Amino acid sequence: MKLFKGLLAASFSVFTLAALPTFAHAYDARFNHFLYRHPGIAADLRSNPSLLYDPAYRQSHYALREFLINHPNEWARLQQETSYYGRGWGDWDDTHVWRDGDWWRDHNPEWVRVHHRDWWERWHNDGDWDDAHQWHPRDWWRDNNPEWSRAHRSDWWDRWHNDGDWDDAHQWHHRDWYREHNPNWSRAHRPDWWQQRQENIERRHEAREQSMQERHLEQRDALRAQHQAREDALRSREVRSRDSFRARNEANWEATRARRQADRAEQARHSGQWERRHHNDRD
Repeated sequence: MKLFKGLLAASFSVFTLAALPTFAHAYDARFNHFLYRHPGIAADLRSNPSLLYDPAYRQSHYALREFLINHPNEWARLQQETSYYGRGWGDWDDTHVWRDGDWWRDHNPEWVRVHHRDWWERWHNDGDWDDAHQWHPRDWWRDNNPEWSRAHRSDWWDRWHNDGDWDDAHQWHHRDWYREHNPNWSRAHRPDWWQQRQENIERRHEAREQSMQERHLEQRDALRAQHQAREDALRSREVRSRDSFRARNEANWEATRARRQADRAEQARHSGQWERRHHNDRD
């Protein structure tokens, strides 16, 4: 009988491992058995494993919440299997009950500030706690209570006020939105943006003028270079033509002189023959 129960439990674990996604292979037999007994939760985690670390999801699923409360070591191990910052991380409270990062953020942020400074700095950068000790992300503060941010988080407010502003309905918009949708509002309420816009337009105009002037100078220099190249080529052809003409004249002169010398030599030869013939006739 005990052997049968052991085989049955093993079969539950194997079946559940096969039914869960790859990451679920890190679950131990106890949690796999829990998932086998609660197929709805198993299906949810199969579709979205991060639901396990969502406080709202755990709060709405009594069986899962009770299982994790009754098995704190199991919950601690499951939390350490994810690297999402703030979720999947936690610590034990003074009663040795494991609490995840969201619980510490919502219930005891000062304890986190002392013992987990890295968590606190991340939360303090991404959001802040209101007067009721409820944490909200920075965008929530911008859209719901900008005056609180102006008083308590000037670093956020300065950035928001520089990058955008709130309209008459207290809705924040980026300055580009005002430029495209309501430029008259920004001209009336944010003359600094208008002045910056005018300065940007003037700078772009000056940049275009300078670019055009530079292109004009480049074109002028290119034309001058082309003209100089043509003149150099023309002078080079003239020099080559002059040298060629001079060389031809010299060659013709040498040929003429050679022919004259040959003619004189031929005349001298004929003259010598005539003198010898005339001398023989006298004898």
